[in-house]
Amino acid sequence: MKIFFLFFFTLFVVLKSFSQCNTNTTICTPGVAGPFNFIPASPNPSSCLDFFNGAAAPNYAYIILYITVGGNLNLLIEGDQPNGFLDVAIFDITTAIDPCASLGIPTEIGCNYADNMNGCNEFGSNFPCTSEVPSPVVNAGDVLMILVEDWSDVQTTFTLELSNAPGSAQTGPPDPTITPVANVCVTDVPFQLIAADGGGTWSGTGVSATGLFDPSISGPGTFTIDYNIGVSPCDAMDQTVITVLDISANAGFPNRICLGSNFLIGADPVFNVEGATYSWDNGAGAGTIDLTGAIQDNGQVSVSPIVSTNYEVTVDNGGCIATDQVLVQVDQPPTALNPNTINVQCFADIPPPNPDVVTTEADDYTASPVVTWQGDISDGLSCPETISRTYRVTDECANHIDVVQTIIINDDISPVFDPIPADTSVECIEDLPVLMLGYTDNCDGLGSVLGIDVSDGGSCPEIITRTWTYTDGCGNNSTTASQIITIIDTQAPVFDPVPLDTTVECIGDVPIAGNL
Repeated sequence: MKIFFLFFFTLFVVLKSFSQCNTNTTICTPGVAGPFNFIPASPNPSSCLDFFNGAAAPNYAYIILYITVGGNLNLLIEGDQPNGFLDVAIFDITTAIDPCASLGIPTEIGCNYADNMNGCNEFGSNFPCTSEVPSPVVNAGDVLMILVEDWSDVQTTFTLELSNAPGSAQTGPPDPTITPVANVCVTDVPFQLIAADGGGTWSGTGVSATGLFDPSISGPGTFTIDYNIGVSPCDAMDQTVITVLDISANAGFPNRICLGSNFLIGADPVFNVEGATYSWDNGAGAGTIDLTGAIQDNGQVSVSPIVSTNYEVTVDNGGCIATDQVLVQVDQPPTALNPNTINVQCFADIPPPNPDVVTTEADDYTASPVVTWQGDISDGLSCPETISRTYRVTDECANHIDVVQTIIINDDISPVFDPIPADTSVECIEDLPVLMLGYTDNCDGLGSVLGIDVSDGGSCPEIITRTWTYTDGCGNNSTTASQIITIIDTQAPVFDPVPLDTTVECIGDVPIAGNL
């Protein structure tokens, strides 16, 4: 009949599973222990139990044995009814943090699938139970989990008894000794606390019932952690103290400074625990936090970088490390492009200085840099002459940059004469007109120039060519102007009045001929 129902059971446990394993029931005294009740089970971990009634049925029990004397595990499990099958599996859960999670075929050291319906199950042969198998050998310090199944569903309770025959293993209370924990940091990740015998219950600030300690929950401080395992009279407890060290670092707020300025980096303080050490990179400084002494040190340091620099502070509190960074930006000089070149004809055409011609000024910090005229410098040449006009762009940190506007003075326009007199004729050379002729120049202004007369050497007529030429300050010549003057005397000479005819007496009375 027990074999007949095996297929049905296998299908059932695949469909349903429960978490009913517990570690609260232990045996630590000689003789008969119990009676123990049955409860629902976790999924079947055994190689021979078949969980015939299903894991949800209250037909299972979990008992922990802490072996204090090694030997043969001569063990009797006896139900309160003298009939029915009681099946038993034994697992070695030594060092298991979670005993229930460690149950499985790899940890199974014994299993008795009862072959007699006499309400008992035995390992070894020291008891009068016909459903027996050889007893496993266990060692002092081993922790065992006994899993009992009421296959026939006829038992209400059961007892458990270890033989005290020579060579038999014996049990005792659990060992709750907690493995000490060194100081931890508040920033550490959660970690598992360890006890010699697992499966108990942990309590205290920052620890879960399963022993997972989370420094972020506890916060900094010193905390007492309790560990309780077993049920009276087979219970035990231990305590441990965990110190959680605070750690943080505060490099302060970023800032922008003028070149050559000093700036205090770091919060006040960079960390608020006395005795912690700090160290800034880039040679900024290091020390020990002292907030109460005569000469206090809050971790702040003064820096004066020449370029924008990222400073990192490292704080060490008992081996707990934290870092933080702060950016100190150094205001850089403004930027600007040279204004457009100006070309003019005359010095008088040079425009007055005007800072508005600088249109590309910009700065990394100052919204509107100030532009000022610094002066004009000539190259000392002429035609062309080059003037370098300097403007200065200044930011709020007094950083500046100079830009230069080039002004080229080059007169390439020739002067222009007034209308040239028309060719003319005169009777005599004394009748020649005035030699001056007016001109106009874009740079030199108004003036007049003396003409040059050249005679052809002739007479009656004599031809005079009168020429005017003017060259301005840049060597620009006016178009040569010429006038032809003809000197020709067209009038016959006229004598003075001729003396009247006269009669004289003698030849000697004839008047002497004179000039007329």
